Amino acid sequence: MFFTLLSIAFALKPVILIHGHGGTKTYGHLTKNVDKCPQLDRYEVWPPNSAFADQYPDCIAYFLDTKIDDDGTVHLNPEVVLELNEFGDISSIPAFQILAPYLEEKGYTRMKDLFGVPYNWITYPSGTPELFPMLKEKIEKIVEENGEKAVLLGHSMGTHVVRTFINDFSSREWVRKYIDGLVFNAPAFYGCFVPFSYTVTGRFSSLKYTDYVAEISRKMPSIQVMYNNYHAFKDTVVFANTKSGNITSSNVQNYLIENGYISDEGQKLFKLIEKSLKEDPVEPPVRSLILYNSGIPTLVGYEGENLEKEIYGGGDTACHAGGPQYVCSKWKKAECVDWNINSGEYSHSPMLSRPEALDRIFQFINESGSVEPESESLAKKWTIAGIACAVVSAAVIVIMVIIGCRKTSKIDDYDSIKSTNYYS
Repeated sequence: MFFTLLSIAFALKPVILIHGHGGTKTYGHLTKNVDKCPQLDRYEVWPPNSAFADQYPDCIAYFLDTKIDDDGTVHLNPEVVLELNEFGDISSIPAFQILAPYLEEKGYTRMKDLFGVPYNWITYPSGTPELFPMLKEKIEKIVEENGEKAVLLGHSMGTHVVRTFINDFSSREWVRKYIDGLVFNAPAFYGCFVPFSYTVTGRFSSLKYTDYVAEISRKMPSIQVMYNNYHAFKDTVVFANTKSGNITSSNVQNYLIENGYISDEGQKLFKLIEKSLKEDPVEPPVRSLILYNSGIPTLVGYEGENLEKEIYGGGDTACHAGGPQYVCSKWKKAECVDWNINSGEYSHSPMLSRPEALDRIFQFINESGSVEPESESLAKKWTIAGIACAVVSAAVIVIMVIIGCRKTSKIDDYDSIKSTNYYS
Protein backbone atom coordinates (compact mmCIF):
# COMPACT_ATOMS: atom_id res chain seq x y z
CA MET A 1 0.00 0.00 0.00
CA PHE A 2 2.89 2.33 0.84
CA PHE A 3 4.43 2.02 -2.61
CA THR A 4 1.03 2.31 -4.26
CA LEU A 5 0.39 5.59 -2.45
CA LEU A 6 3.84 6.89 -3.35
CA SER A 7 3.37 5.99 -7.03
CA ILE A 8 0.07 7.88 -7.02
CA ALA A 9 1.65 10.86 -5.28
CA PHE A 10 4.47 11.27 -7.78
CA ALA A 11 2.94 9.89 -11.01
CA LEU A 12 3.59 11.88 -14.19
CA LYS A 13 0.70 13.23 -16.19
CA PRO A 14 0.43 11.17 -19.39
CA VAL A 15 1.30 13.16 -22.50
CA ILE A 16 -0.25 12.31 -25.87
CA LEU A 17 1.37 13.81 -28.98
CA ILE A 18 -0.65 14.34 -32.17
CA HIS A 19 1.11 15.18 -35.43
CA GLY A 20 0.10 17.43 -38.28
CA HIS A 21 -0.46 17.17 -42.03
CA GLY A 22 1.93 14.66 -43.56
CA GLY A 23 3.45 14.38 -40.12
CA THR A 24 4.04 10.63 -39.81
CA LYS A 25 6.12 8.31 -41.95
CA THR A 26 3.59 6.68 -44.26
CA TYR A 27 4.08 3.57 -46.36
CA GLY A 28 1.64 1.72 -48.58
CA HIS A 29 1.14 -1.04 -51.06
CA LEU A 30 -1.23 -1.77 -53.93
CA THR A 31 -3.55 -4.77 -54.09
CA LYS A 32 -3.25 -4.77 -57.89
CA ASN A 33 -1.16 -3.09 -60.54
CA VAL A 34 -1.85 0.58 -61.30
CA ASP A 35 -0.71 2.28 -64.50
CA LYS A 36 0.64 5.31 -62.63
CA CYS A 37 3.05 3.23 -60.52
CA PRO A 38 5.92 0.85 -61.21
CA GLN A 39 5.46 -2.54 -59.61
CA LEU A 40 6.90 -2.54 -56.09
CA ASP A 41 6.13 -4.54 -52.97
CA ARG A 42 6.08 -1.40 -50.84
CA TYR A 43 5.97 2.33 -51.55
CA GLU A 44 7.28 5.25 -49.54
CA VAL A 45 4.14 7.35 -49.68
CA TRP A 46 5.16 10.24 -47.44
CA PRO A 47 7.61 11.73 -47.32
CA PRO A 48 8.47 10.08 -50.61
CA ASN A 49 11.87 9.22 -51.93
CA SER A 50 12.75 12.38 -53.86
CA ALA A 51 14.12 10.60 -56.94
CA PHE A 52 11.07 8.35 -57.11
CA ALA A 53 8.68 11.27 -56.62
CA ASP A 54 10.35 13.27 -59.40
CA GLN A 55 9.96 10.35 -61.79
CA TYR A 56 6.53 9.17 -60.63
CA PRO A 57 4.65 12.13 -59.08
CA ASP A 58 1.31 10.69 -60.18
CA CYS A 59 2.10 7.42 -58.39
CA ILE A 60 2.53 9.26 -55.09
CA ALA A 61 -0.62 11.23 -55.91
CA TYR A 62 -2.51 7.98 -56.42
CA PHE A 63 -1.91 7.09 -52.78
CA LEU A 64 -3.19 10.53 -51.75
CA ASP A 65 -6.33 10.53 -53.92
CA THR A 66 -9.48 10.81 -51.80
CA LYS A 67 -12.80 9.38 -52.99
CA ILE A 68 -16.38 9.76 -51.79
CA ASP A 69 -19.18 7.23 -52.34
CA ASP A 70 -22.83 8.06 -52.92
CA ASP A 71 -23.56 7.32 -49.26
CA GLY A 72 -20.94 9.83 -48.13
CA THR A 73 -18.25 7.30 -47.21
CA VAL A 74 -14.78 8.81 -47.68
CA HIS A 75 -11.82 6.61 -48.55
CA LEU A 76 -8.66 6.29 -50.61
CA ASN A 77 -8.42 4.52 -53.96
CA PRO A 78 -9.65 0.94 -53.47
CA GLU A 79 -6.27 -0.55 -54.47
CA VAL A 80 -4.44 1.48 -51.81
CA VAL A 81 -3.53 0.03 -48.43
CA LEU A 82 -1.73 2.43 -46.11
CA GLU A 83 0.72 1.30 -43.47
CA LEU A 84 0.69 3.46 -40.35
CA ASN A 85 2.35 2.65 -37.05
CA GLU A 86 0.21 1.69 -34.08
CA PHE A 87 -1.10 4.03 -31.41
CA GLY A 88 1.66 5.11 -29.07
CA ASP A 89 4.48 5.15 -31.63
CA ILE A 90 6.55 8.33 -31.72
CA SER A 91 9.50 7.13 -33.79
CA SER A 92 7.64 7.71 -37.08
CA ILE A 93 6.70 11.32 -36.25
CA PRO A 94 9.51 13.77 -37.13
CA ALA A 95 8.00 16.77 -35.32
CA PHE A 96 8.43 15.11 -31.91
CA GLN A 97 11.99 13.80 -32.25
CA ILE A 98 13.34 16.53 -29.96
CA LEU A 99 10.37 16.84 -27.61
CA ALA A 100 10.06 13.12 -26.84
CA PRO A 101 13.70 12.62 -25.68
CA TYR A 102 13.42 15.85 -23.67
CA LEU A 103 10.40 14.45 -21.82
CA GLU A 104 12.17 11.12 -21.35
CA GLU A 105 15.00 12.97 -19.61
CA LYS A 106 12.36 14.35 -17.26
CA GLY A 107 11.24 10.84 -16.32
CA TYR A 108 8.72 9.96 -19.01
CA THR A 109 8.56 6.49 -20.55
CA ARG A 110 7.26 5.71 -24.03
CA MET A 111 4.13 3.58 -24.10
CA LYS A 112 3.63 4.15 -20.35
CA ASP A 113 2.99 7.86 -19.95
CA LEU A 114 4.23 9.19 -23.30
CA PHE A 115 2.40 8.34 -26.53
CA GLY A 116 2.21 9.36 -30.17
CA VAL A 117 -0.90 9.15 -32.33
CA PRO A 118 -0.17 8.14 -35.95
CA TYR A 119 -3.37 8.54 -38.00
CA ASN A 120 -4.52 8.81 -41.60
CA TRP A 121 -3.69 12.46 -42.23
CA ILE A 122 -4.82 12.24 -45.86
CA THR A 123 -8.54 11.62 -45.42
CA TYR A 124 -8.87 13.32 -42.01
CA PRO A 125 -11.42 14.25 -40.75
CA SER A 126 -14.26 12.91 -42.89
CA GLY A 127 -12.44 9.68 -43.78
CA THR A 128 -11.25 8.75 -40.29
CA PRO A 129 -14.41 7.85 -38.32
CA GLU A 130 -12.42 5.40 -36.17
CA LEU A 131 -9.93 8.00 -34.91
CA PHE A 132 -11.86 9.69 -32.12
CA PRO A 133 -13.48 6.56 -30.59
CA MET A 134 -10.03 4.95 -30.53
CA LEU A 135 -8.47 8.02 -28.98
CA LYS A 136 -11.14 8.21 -26.30
CA GLU A 137 -10.75 4.56 -25.38
CA LYS A 138 -6.96 4.85 -25.19
CA ILE A 139 -7.07 7.99 -23.05
CA GLU A 140 -9.45 6.42 -20.55
CA LYS A 141 -7.16 3.40 -20.20
CA ILE A 142 -4.01 5.52 -19.92
CA VAL A 143 -5.52 7.78 -17.28
CA GLU A 144 -6.76 4.81 -15.28
CA GLU A 145 -3.35 3.11 -15.38
CA ASN A 146 -1.37 6.25 -14.50
CA GLY A 147 -3.73 7.77 -11.97
CA GLU A 148 -3.37 11.20 -13.56
CA LYS A 149 -5.32 13.14 -16.16
CA ALA A 150 -3.73 13.42 -19.60
CA VAL A 151 -2.24 16.36 -21.47
CA LEU A 152 -2.89 16.43 -25.21
CA LEU A 153 -0.35 18.19 -27.43
CA GLY A 154 -1.19 18.89 -31.05
CA HIS A 155 1.24 20.23 -33.62
CA SER A 156 0.01 22.00 -36.78
CA MET A 157 -3.06 20.11 -38.08
CA GLY A 158 -2.79 18.04 -34.91
CA THR A 159 -4.22 21.10 -33.16
CA HIS A 160 -7.33 20.69 -35.31
CA VAL A 161 -7.53 17.04 -34.24
CA VAL A 162 -7.33 18.13 -30.59
CA ARG A 163 -9.87 20.91 -31.08
CA THR A 164 -12.39 18.65 -32.81
CA PHE A 165 -11.92 15.76 -30.39
CA ILE A 166 -12.41 18.00 -27.37
CA ASN A 167 -15.17 20.31 -28.60
CA ASP A 168 -17.20 18.13 -30.95
CA PHE A 169 -16.67 14.51 -29.98
CA SER A 170 -16.34 14.63 -26.19
CA SER A 171 -18.72 15.91 -23.54
CA ARG A 172 -17.44 18.66 -21.29
CA GLU A 173 -17.88 16.35 -18.29
CA TRP A 174 -15.70 13.70 -19.94
CA VAL A 175 -13.02 16.26 -20.77
CA ARG A 176 -12.88 17.52 -17.19
CA LYS A 177 -12.61 13.95 -15.92
CA TYR A 178 -9.82 12.75 -18.23
CA ILE A 179 -7.97 15.80 -19.59
CA ASP A 180 -5.72 18.05 -17.55
CA GLY A 181 -4.71 20.47 -20.28
CA LEU A 182 -4.14 21.07 -23.99
CA VAL A 183 -1.09 22.33 -25.86
CA PHE A 184 -1.54 23.84 -29.32
CA ASN A 185 1.78 24.29 -31.13
CA ALA A 186 2.00 26.11 -34.49
CA PRO A 187 -1.81 26.01 -34.58
CA ALA A 188 -3.79 25.12 -37.68
CA PHE A 189 -6.96 24.65 -35.63
CA TYR A 190 -8.81 27.53 -37.31
CA GLY A 191 -6.89 27.88 -40.55
CA CYS A 192 -3.44 27.44 -42.06
CA PHE A 193 -2.82 29.27 -45.30
CA VAL A 194 0.07 27.49 -47.01
CA PRO A 195 -1.75 24.12 -47.16
CA PHE A 196 -4.80 26.03 -48.41
CA SER A 197 -2.65 27.63 -51.10
CA TYR A 198 -2.20 24.19 -52.68
CA THR A 199 -5.80 24.57 -53.79
CA VAL A 200 -4.88 27.72 -55.71
CA THR A 201 -1.56 26.58 -57.14
CA GLY A 202 -2.43 22.94 -57.75
CA ARG A 203 0.76 21.91 -55.99
CA PHE A 204 1.10 19.46 -53.13
CA SER A 205 4.09 20.16 -50.91
CA SER A 206 7.26 19.06 -52.71
CA LEU A 207 5.52 17.03 -55.46
CA LYS A 208 6.12 18.15 -59.02
CA TYR A 209 3.05 19.74 -60.62
CA THR A 210 0.89 17.58 -62.85
CA ASP A 211 -2.79 17.83 -63.64
CA TYR A 212 -3.43 14.77 -61.48
CA VAL A 213 -1.47 16.18 -58.53
CA ALA A 214 -3.55 19.35 -58.81
CA GLU A 215 -6.77 17.31 -58.87
CA ILE A 216 -5.99 15.33 -55.73
CA SER A 217 -4.64 18.35 -53.88
CA ARG A 218 -7.76 20.43 -54.50
CA LYS A 219 -10.11 17.85 -53.02
CA MET A 220 -8.09 16.47 -50.09
CA PRO A 221 -10.25 16.79 -46.94
CA SER A 222 -7.27 17.47 -44.69
CA ILE A 223 -6.38 20.49 -46.83
CA GLN A 224 -9.96 21.71 -47.03
CA VAL A 225 -10.30 21.61 -43.25
CA MET A 226 -7.45 24.13 -42.98
CA TYR A 227 -9.27 26.82 -44.94
CA ASN A 228 -9.82 30.01 -42.94
CA ASN A 229 -12.47 29.66 -40.25
CA TYR A 230 -15.45 31.84 -41.10
CA HIS A 231 -15.55 33.46 -37.64
CA ALA A 232 -11.86 33.87 -36.86
CA PHE A 233 -11.32 35.36 -40.33
CA LYS A 234 -14.78 36.84 -40.84
CA ASP A 235 -13.73 40.05 -42.60
CA THR A 236 -10.38 38.86 -43.91
CA VAL A 237 -9.91 39.33 -47.64
CA VAL A 238 -8.33 36.16 -49.01
CA PHE A 239 -8.46 37.08 -52.71
CA ALA A 240 -8.13 40.81 -53.37
CA ASN A 241 -9.04 42.78 -56.48
CA THR A 242 -10.34 39.85 -58.47
CA LYS A 243 -12.83 40.11 -61.31
CA SER A 244 -15.48 39.44 -58.67
CA GLY A 245 -14.06 42.00 -56.24
CA ASN A 246 -12.62 41.18 -52.84
CA ILE A 247 -13.31 37.64 -51.65
CA THR A 248 -13.56 36.98 -47.92
CA SER A 249 -13.11 33.65 -46.16
CA SER A 250 -16.72 32.45 -46.27
CA ASN A 251 -16.91 33.14 -50.03
CA VAL A 252 -13.64 31.49 -51.02
CA GLN A 253 -15.11 28.11 -51.94
CA ASN A 254 -17.77 29.65 -54.21
CA TYR A 255 -15.08 31.68 -55.96
CA LEU A 256 -12.93 28.57 -56.47
CA ILE A 257 -15.89 26.63 -57.87
CA GLU A 258 -16.94 29.44 -60.21
CA ASN A 259 -13.41 29.69 -61.55
CA GLY A 260 -12.95 25.97 -62.16
CA TYR A 261 -10.56 25.08 -59.35
CA ILE A 262 -12.77 22.51 -57.62
CA SER A 263 -14.14 19.33 -59.22
CA ASP A 264 -17.60 17.90 -58.53
CA GLU A 265 -16.06 15.32 -56.21
CA GLY A 266 -14.11 18.05 -54.45
CA GLN A 267 -17.34 19.95 -53.84
CA LYS A 268 -18.97 16.87 -52.30
CA LEU A 269 -16.00 16.33 -50.02
CA PHE A 270 -15.97 19.99 -49.01
CA LYS A 271 -19.59 19.84 -47.87
CA LEU A 272 -18.61 17.23 -45.28
CA ILE A 273 -15.97 19.43 -43.66
CA GLU A 274 -17.51 22.89 -44.04
CA LYS A 275 -19.25 22.62 -40.66
CA SER A 276 -15.79 22.83 -39.12
CA LEU A 277 -15.19 26.15 -40.85
CA LYS A 278 -18.54 27.47 -39.66
CA GLU A 279 -17.91 26.73 -35.98
CA ASP A 280 -17.25 29.75 -33.82
CA PRO A 281 -14.12 28.92 -31.80
CA VAL A 282 -15.27 27.55 -28.47
CA GLU A 283 -12.94 27.50 -25.49
CA PRO A 284 -12.31 24.01 -24.13
CA PRO A 285 -13.40 23.34 -20.54
CA VAL A 286 -9.76 22.86 -19.45
CA ARG A 287 -6.69 25.07 -19.55
CA SER A 288 -4.61 25.43 -22.69
CA LEU A 289 -1.20 26.62 -23.87
CA ILE A 290 -0.93 28.14 -27.35
CA LEU A 291 2.51 28.52 -28.91
CA TYR A 292 2.75 30.37 -32.22
CA ASN A 293 4.85 32.85 -34.17
CA SER A 294 3.65 36.01 -35.88
CA GLY A 295 7.13 37.25 -36.75
CA ILE A 296 7.88 35.64 -40.13
CA PRO A 297 6.39 36.92 -43.41
CA THR A 298 3.90 34.22 -44.35
CA LEU A 299 1.50 33.81 -47.27
CA VAL A 300 -1.98 35.02 -46.24
CA GLY A 301 -3.73 35.78 -49.54
CA TYR A 302 -3.64 36.47 -53.27
CA GLU A 303 -4.33 39.54 -55.36
CA GLY A 304 -5.21 40.18 -58.98
CA GLU A 305 -7.65 38.98 -61.61
CA ASN A 306 -5.79 35.70 -61.90
CA LEU A 307 -4.52 35.61 -58.30
CA GLU A 308 -1.07 36.29 -59.69
CA LYS A 309 0.24 38.33 -56.75
CA GLU A 310 0.95 36.91 -53.30
CA ILE A 311 0.02 38.77 -50.11
CA TYR A 312 2.08 38.27 -46.97
CA GLY A 313 1.39 38.80 -43.29
CA GLY A 314 2.60 37.53 -39.94
CA GLY A 315 3.02 33.82 -39.33
CA ASP A 316 5.45 30.91 -39.08
CA THR A 317 6.04 30.33 -42.84
CA ALA A 318 3.20 27.77 -43.02
CA CYS A 319 0.35 28.95 -40.79
CA HIS A 320 -0.63 32.59 -40.51
CA ALA A 321 -1.03 34.02 -37.01
CA GLY A 322 -4.65 35.13 -37.38
CA GLY A 323 -6.13 31.92 -35.95
CA PRO A 324 -4.24 31.83 -32.65
CA GLN A 325 -4.49 35.61 -32.30
CA TYR A 326 -8.28 35.43 -32.57
CA VAL A 327 -8.49 32.59 -30.07
CA CYS A 328 -6.13 34.28 -27.65
CA SER A 329 -8.36 37.34 -27.64
CA LYS A 330 -11.40 35.21 -26.72
CA TRP A 331 -10.32 32.34 -24.49
CA LYS A 332 -9.99 33.12 -20.78
CA LYS A 333 -8.13 29.98 -19.66
CA ALA A 334 -5.57 30.05 -22.47
CA GLU A 335 -1.97 31.05 -22.00
CA CYS A 336 -0.60 32.37 -25.27
CA VAL A 337 3.04 32.65 -26.28
CA ASP A 338 3.78 34.54 -29.48
CA TRP A 339 7.49 34.17 -30.23
CA ASN A 340 7.20 37.08 -32.70
CA ILE A 341 10.65 36.35 -34.12
CA ASN A 342 11.68 36.51 -37.77
CA SER A 343 13.95 33.48 -37.74
CA GLY A 344 13.86 30.06 -39.32
CA GLU A 345 14.49 28.58 -35.88
CA TYR A 346 10.98 29.71 -34.97
CA SER A 347 9.31 28.61 -38.18
CA HIS A 348 6.48 26.11 -38.32
CA SER A 349 8.12 22.88 -37.13
CA PRO A 350 11.49 24.04 -35.76
CA MET A 351 9.81 26.19 -33.08
CA LEU A 352 8.82 23.01 -31.25
CA SER A 353 12.49 22.15 -30.81
CA ARG A 354 13.52 25.44 -29.24
CA PRO A 355 14.76 25.04 -25.62
CA GLU A 356 12.40 27.74 -24.37
CA ALA A 357 9.46 25.99 -26.02
CA LEU A 358 10.40 22.65 -24.50
CA ASP A 359 10.79 24.18 -21.05
CA ARG A 360 7.49 26.04 -21.29
CA ILE A 361 5.64 22.90 -22.38
CA PHE A 362 7.10 20.90 -19.49
CA GLN A 363 6.24 23.67 -17.06
CA PHE A 364 2.68 23.71 -18.36
CA ILE A 365 2.38 19.94 -18.02
CA ASN A 366 3.43 20.12 -14.38
CA GLU A 367 1.13 22.95 -13.46
CA SER A 368 -2.20 21.97 -11.98
CA GLY A 369 -5.48 22.06 -13.84
CA SER A 370 -7.78 25.06 -13.74
CA VAL A 371 -9.82 23.76 -10.80
CA GLU A 372 -7.07 24.27 -8.23
CA PRO A 373 -3.94 26.39 -7.76
CA GLU A 374 -0.51 24.85 -8.24
CA SER A 375 0.23 25.09 -4.50
CA GLU A 376 -2.86 23.02 -3.71
CA SER A 377 -1.92 20.39 -6.27
CA LEU A 378 1.58 20.11 -4.82
CA ALA A 379 0.15 20.04 -1.32
CA LYS A 380 -2.09 17.14 -2.30
CA LYS A 381 0.87 15.15 -3.60
CA TRP A 382 2.78 15.70 -0.38
CA THR A 383 -0.33 14.92 1.64
CA ILE A 384 -0.61 11.57 -0.09
CA ALA A 385 3.08 10.96 0.50
CA GLY A 386 2.59 11.90 4.15
CA ILE A 387 -0.32 9.51 4.43
CA ALA A 388 1.86 6.78 2.92
CA CYS A 389 4.56 7.44 5.50
CA ALA A 390 1.98 7.57 8.27
CA VAL A 391 0.55 4.24 7.17
CA VAL A 392 4.00 2.67 7.29
CA SER A 393 4.76 4.23 10.67
CA ALA A 394 1.46 2.99 12.10
CA ALA A 395 2.12 -0.47 10.73
CA VAL A 396 5.56 -0.52 12.34
CA ILE A 397 4.11 0.55 15.69
CA VAL A 398 1.41 -2.13 15.53
CA ILE A 399 3.99 -4.78 14.72
CA MET A 400 6.19 -3.64 17.60
CA VAL A 401 3.25 -3.70 20.01
CA ILE A 402 2.30 -7.21 18.89
CA ILE A 403 5.86 -8.41 19.33
CA GLY A 404 6.03 -6.73 22.73
CA CYS A 405 2.78 -8.31 23.83
CA ARG A 406 3.98 -11.73 22.75
CA LYS A 407 7.19 -11.31 24.72
CA THR A 408 5.25 -10.16 27.80
CA SER A 409 2.86 -13.08 27.43
CA LYS A 410 5.77 -15.53 27.35
CA ILE A 411 7.33 -14.00 30.49
CA ASP A 412 4.03 -14.16 32.35
CA ASP A 413 3.60 -17.80 31.36
CA TYR A 414 7.12 -18.61 32.62
CA ASP A 415 6.51 -16.89 35.95
CA SER A 416 3.27 -18.80 36.34
CA ILE A 417 5.01 -22.09 35.73
CA LYS A 418 7.71 -21.26 38.26
CA SER A 419 5.12 -20.44 40.97
CA THR A 420 3.20 -23.70 40.62
CA ASN A 421 4.16 -26.59 43.08
CA TYR A 422 3.72 -29.76 41.09
CA TYR A 423 5.26 -31.86 43.89
CA SER A 424 3.12 -30.95 46.89
